[in-house]
Amino acid sequence: MSLTTLGLLQYVAPILQFAIGVLVMHEHMTTGRWVGFFLVWAALVLITVEATRHHRRTLRRSADNIV
Repeated sequence: MSLTTLGLLQYVAPILQFAIGVLVMHEHMTTGRWVGFFLVWAALVLITVEATRHHRRTLRRSADNIV
């Protein structure tokens, strides 16, 4: 299994657990839990955006060095 696939699964598994807990098992979500949930996902979005920007900058620099 590639590291890309493994990384994607590490995002998907908690989403499925959350969905099953809330939608199927009707687990009660307090305000504190919702705040924590959204803070974690906001951080993940920021990290993903920054990693993507860094990767694109690196590719651009590599292309500039070749030419």
